Amino acid sequence: MPRNQPSCATPKDAGATHLARAATRSGHRRRGREWRCAAAVLLLAALIRAAYLWEMRSSPFFAVLFGDGAEYDRWAQRVAAGDWLGSEVFYQAPLYPYFLAVIYRLFGHSLDVVRGVQIVIGSVACGLLALATTRFFDNARLGLLAGALLALHAPAIFFDALIQKSVLDLLFMTLLLLLLAPGGSGANRDQRCRDVAACGGLRLLAIGVVLGGFALTRENALILVPVIAAWAFVANGAAWRVRLGRVGLMLAGLAVVLLPVGVRNLAVGGEFVLTTAQMGPNFYIGNHPAATGSYQPLRKWRAEVKYERLDATELAQADLGRELTAGEVSRYWMGRAFEFIATEPGAWARLLARKWMMVWNACETTDTESIEAYRDASRVLHALGSATHFGVIAPLAAMGMWWTRRDWMRLWSLYAILLAIAAGVALFYVFARYRYPMVPILAMFAAVGIAETARQVRAGAWRPLAIPGALLLATAAAANAPQFAQLNPQAITYTNLAGALSDAGRLDDAKAAFQAALRVAPDLPETHFALASFLEARGDYVGAETHLRAALRGHPDLAELHAALGRALVQRGSPADAIDALTTAVRLEPASEANRLQLADALGRTGRTEEAGQHLQEAIRLKPRSVAARYNLGNLRMREQKFDAAIALYQEVLRIDAGHVGTLNNLGIALVQTGRLSEAREQFQAAIRLHPQHPEAYNNFGRTLMQEGKSQEAAEYFRAALRIAPEHAAAKANLQAATRAPGAAP
Repeated sequence: MPRNQPSCATPKDAGATHLARAATRSGHRRRGREWRCAAAVLLLAALIRAAYLWEMRSSPFFAVLFGDGAEYDRWAQRVAAGDWLGSEVFYQAPLYPYFLAVIYRLFGHSLDVVRGVQIVIGSVACGLLALATTRFFDNARLGLLAGALLALHAPAIFFDALIQKSVLDLLFMTLLLLLLAPGGSGANRDQRCRDVAACGGLRLLAIGVVLGGFALTRENALILVPVIAAWAFVANGAAWRVRLGRVGLMLAGLAVVLLPVGVRNLAVGGEFVLTTAQMGPNFYIGNHPAATGSYQPLRKWRAEVKYERLDATELAQADLGRELTAGEVSRYWMGRAFEFIATEPGAWARLLARKWMMVWNACETTDTESIEAYRDASRVLHALGSATHFGVIAPLAAMGMWWTRRDWMRLWSLYAILLAIAAGVALFYVFARYRYPMVPILAMFAAVGIAETARQVRAGAWRPLAIPGALLLATAAAANAPQFAQLNPQAITYTNLAGALSDAGRLDDAKAAFQAALRVAPDLPETHFALASFLEARGDYVGAETHLRAALRGHPDLAELHAALGRALVQRGSPADAIDALTTAVRLEPASEANRLQLADALGRTGRTEEAGQHLQEAIRLKPRSVAARYNLGNLRMREQKFDAAIALYQEVLRIDAGHVGTLNNLGIALVQTGRLSEAREQFQAAIRLHPQHPEAYNNFGRTLMQEGKSQEAAEYFRAALRIAPEHAAAKANLQAATRAPGAAP
């Protein structure tokens, strides 16, 4: 075309083009403001979290792991070492351990690197919230304020640095909000993209993928699936086929993430489970006659994560009398919970109401690590904790919801997501980290509440503030009510820290942590019990007895405490005193094999062998395949010199556990006592073959050879015992006797 050829545009067309270009420039400026606000929020969040990490770097809290964090770390190390598939149906949400495993493979086993990566993720999530808020409310200043609220939220700082999956929960929640937010800005944005559901299938697929990832970190995130499906269905109107297609695209994205997990569970565990197999136990923990609304282990004082699957399985199998798959165990506990709901609907309704109030309470209900304890070691948390906690953000959010009430048709998805998460927590049990995904939405509305209230104050418009002000006061009073405050979260955390430090060999630090726990709560039974176990492991049985008696003042009906007291008394040489405590333990928990074994041992030590035998026989009745009860009963019959009875019991043990070294050794001794030397040699040889580092087997085999007059050969076995245990007194004496025997080698 010649350069001077006139344009085909009319003057009217030229004006339209000019307006379009102006709109484009305006849109670019708006998007620029969005991203600048998001970047400012990200930087603020990163600086605060970096300061927190810096001051906590030398804290004992960052030196060891305990609770879920320790289990995630062990799991991740197994995965990083090559066990990517595993061997059982997932019981805990798997994404976070695999996230850790990737970091370990790339950078080695460094918790500092993990925490560094997590504060980046947490900071990015604050930026994402700023973007989402800007797009939902078409106001970059609101985005900046909402993102800053999350960046300064003390629990968010605390969670981001924990070896916990909460940081991924926050990332998925803020990603979801951004994907749901209307696209573009202001009056010039493309009308077809005012709602994400009309913006094409790629974003709907992405929403499904994010929901799938969310479900693999927090299983109850699946409660959002029907909410998002409803949003995709009703948004923007369209033919039914188009609406169903939107829902199908979202579900396809979800399936991309969850179906491989279900196939993996089927391959290794024989059951098609899309996420994990712990729904039933968790639902029961939150819904049974003695439920409190927070976590309670299925077995008292076995709150460690390593016991959760074991206890759920053992208790279910004991009740039903058969082996159960992971899915069957989950269904068993689900059935128990629904039985309570059906038989006691009034009690369940009151419990549900309590849990609903706990969800909205300022108390950060914790399991193993509390923000209150970490605040003692952190100026950052201490400074922010009183101003940015849940009891501040939730009432401000209530104001924001009032100011935006006329825009509910556009914001209904935010309300629905918030209520769905709250309901998902209340249906099970309440932890601070379970409700944590609610905080980004509350921060969005809190930003509106702050900004609009400030605008009304600047304008001198006091009357419009009456209702939102009353709403603020009412919700603040309800959210900060003390009745749901957790009992001694600091002391529980210090107690857990002390146990982890003790396991790591840092005994002085462990003692200091126990002292800190007792300063906070001098009478907390859990601390006294843990300290008693610490002292018992180090031979201080008198100290252990003192703390166990202190624990019993708080829990006089807890069988485990009486059993521990009895064990400590036996170990300090007072089996007669132990009998009363152990008898009480058996009375309180008659089905416990361990309690009966300990009582039988104490009775046997005091010569009450007949009573001891009765308890061991009852233990066998309770657990027909019990190795320990049969072995101990065999040992008791040996002390009574009832060798034939002992032999029969030992043989029963070996039919259950053919490699039980104590049984092989003691069976050999019993056979020697009955003159069956060749059979005895076979047992000692089996013990040596299966357990070549067991000195007793070598020593007893040598003694048998001595009885057969094979002194020279016997001496070699005594020497072998001494190579393993140089201070073995019996082997030394036997070696001397063997070398002095007639015909022995000089």
